[in-house]
Amino acid sequence: MTSTATLRRPAPPADPRLSELDLLDVSRLAEAVDAVVGPDLPVQRVRVEYLEYVPRSSLTVQLTAYVAGVALQGVVRTGAAADRAARATGTPLPGRDALLHWLPADPELPLLAWPTTRLRRLLGDRPRTGETPTVLAYVPGRRATLLLSPYVLKTYATAEDHANAVAGGLLLATGAALRTPRLLASLPGHRVTVQEQLEGVPAASAQDPLVVAERAGGLLRRLHDAHAVPAVRRDATDVVADACAAVEVLGTVLPVERRRAESLLRRLGSTAPTLLPLVPSHGDFTLDQLLLTPSGDLVVTDVDEAGLAPEALDVATYAANLVSGRPGDDDRAGEALDALVAAHGEPPALRWFLAVALLRRCDRPFRRLKKDWPAKCAAVLDLAEKVTTSCA
Repeated sequence: MTSTATLRRPAPPADPRLSELDLLDVSRLAEAVDAVVGPDLPVQRVRVEYLEYVPRSSLTVQLTAYVAGVALQGVVRTGAAADRAARATGTPLPGRDALLHWLPADPELPLLAWPTTRLRRLLGDRPRTGETPTVLAYVPGRRATLLLSPYVLKTYATAEDHANAVAGGLLLATGAALRTPRLLASLPGHRVTVQEQLEGVPAASAQDPLVVAERAGGLLRRLHDAHAVPAVRRDATDVVADACAAVEVLGTVLPVERRRAESLLRRLGSTAPTLLPLVPSHGDFTLDQLLLTPSGDLVVTDVDEAGLAPEALDVATYAANLVSGRPGDDDRAGEALDALVAAHGEPPALRWFLAVALLRRCDRPFRRLKKDWPAKCAAVLDLAEKVTTSCA
């Protein structure tokens, strides 16, 4: 691991209650993984895919290790994340208070490691499936999505998350009549849902992102006009609470920005809109959650966060998700927002929700350990500050 790579992805300041935080120095992470693999198969390099850091408490790092030309997926846990279940199944990193699990092993998601024959038995007498499952999405210790054609299986770490996903799917598919992958089965005992596989390509691959944004706005209009049914409720105060975690992480790993981030959080918290109507809401409406079918329709593929919320939440979330600290983010997000509003209409308190959605993303470049993540985090904060000022 070169010193240049480490400088471009600097490790955050030391955490006095989490001694293994230096594993976010990619050269040290590579050394730690290499010590597990052994001298016969040296680790060529390691890339951090995703991390979850709770200051003074826990760290979870999803990584790809390149060993003898083969990419191996793994998860390192330390602190509170290295709980009893993790310690019972993980491999200790020599000389460190940290554990490594090679995927598909995940102590909270045992179904990931099931052989195809067992997955088929779970499906019962449904038609023949593909030979090998493919992991479509994975969040360590929380949820995973598997494709076992022609079915999509989603597995959750908790019964609550599983129940919310089932309720969200019913809300969007029946209450709002949106096209989503049809729920074929819910298996609470295994915390699994089974959905149909739909043909299509990720909407993010479309040649004209503004056309997609306009169609997404129309889809949201249909969703927000649907009849409200009992569901998880989120209002402006809940959205601010979600931003608190991102601000805490940013202030810890990038202390120079702590005061500014906390000031924005206080300003937005003190001006949170009240008494806004709650409507059926996707809850995490982003370009990545949409599939473009061969007929040109948009399909919502992830319904885990669906519930009732102010309609501005979905519109703002879509635009904010296009911001990650890159040059031109402001223009891209602004153009997408204009296209969404043209089809949906401008919901009440949109600028406020956009500011909070951006603030929630202020730690995202760090959580992906992107090159120059400190500058990218600051750039996201710049835009959140700009939008917050426009709300005054």
